[in-house]
Amino acid sequence: MERENRKEDGKILKKILEFLKEYGHTVWELSQKLSINEDSVNFYLNKLTNSKKYLAGGFINSWRTHGGSFVYVYVSPTKKRDPLPEKAFISLPTAGNEGEKGLYQRVIILDDVLGPNNEPAKCIEITPFYDIHIGHRKCDMDLFRADVEQVRKRPNRFAIFGGDSIENALGDSAGGAAWADQSIPPDEQRIVFENEIRDISGKTLVMIPGNHEHRTTKKTLMCPLREVAKSLEIPYFAGPVILDITWRGFRWTFHISHGRSGSNTPGGKLNAVGKPRNYVVADFFIMGHVHDKKSHRVSRLVPRREFIEGKLVSFSIMPKVERKIICPSYLMYEGTYAQQAGYTPGSRESILIQLNADGSSTVATGSRTLEGDVTGINI
Repeated sequence: MERENRKEDGKILKKILEFLKEYGHTVWELSQKLSINEDSVNFYLNKLTNSKKYLAGGFINSWRTHGGSFVYVYVSPTKKRDPLPEKAFISLPTAGNEGEKGLYQRVIILDDVLGPNNEPAKCIEITPFYDIHIGHRKCDMDLFRADVEQVRKRPNRFAIFGGDSIENALGDSAGGAAWADQSIPPDEQRIVFENEIRDISGKTLVMIPGNHEHRTTKKTLMCPLREVAKSLEIPYFAGPVILDITWRGFRWTFHISHGRSGSNTPGGKLNAVGKPRNYVVADFFIMGHVHDKKSHRVSRLVPRREFIEGKLVSFSIMPKVERKIICPSYLMYEGTYAQQAGYTPGSRESILIQLNADGSSTVATGSRTLEGDVTGINI
């Protein structure tokens, strides 16, 4: 009987350790996850804290929330970091060369990039990551990690990060006690985010902040995402950016912003993402912020000139297709401020942008498959 009890204790200790490796948890949260009472959780936490066998060189850290509860997290032993992945694209300096305070980024993807079947790629795929909210207790980390893994293992898939990557709730943030919904404090959120995307840093074309990161910038002039981008050598811009992607002799232009809109209607949201069309000509206009999945295809008439040996041989007016895209989030609905405020549930489906070898492009929206493909509607 004693041997069986030791075996059961070992199982529980391992489960607690797994929970504490990902996020910080209170005793109450652990009791709910393990279906045991809080006294038992405290017993096992004390046992785990003093166990060299299970901690493997790490330790259990704790801190007290504003509400008085202790949050526990496992801190793994310090290891020498592996070198950053090799860049899978070439980033070119722009004419203004204003760096992070500029608004233009130009990248070249090598023509010989392979597809998932190790044959020459038929398209370049881009996953826009918006509104991840790492550190919020309702952030869907499993879904986020699955999408990151698809970028990592598919040679022709790249990433864009469009802001609100971390929750970053401060004491005076909108929503009152918004900090209480955090499972880890803001500075650790930044570290977790950096570690989660390290393996795809060489395939991340650009990173910009959102309003959640701006909470820190307003107070300190320091952006948490800038620190992540600097560490991982990712092109970073302090605000909206125009991104040119060149591949196999074709160029596609993106206007990337975090977005601003208080609208609850599809039309209002699409109007918000389309505002830069008044002053920017691009193939894609992308934003997030509203935790929804919307896409719309529009066109404008543009002049087209053809030259041979420097001489104008034809002139015509052609329609140019532009796509307005609103990206979904990784934040769940039940138990969040959105549910409490009566907002419409957001989308956690996916959007995948495809740049084709013939110069055309498509946007796939819908659900993910186990292979990382997005099924649904192409626009």
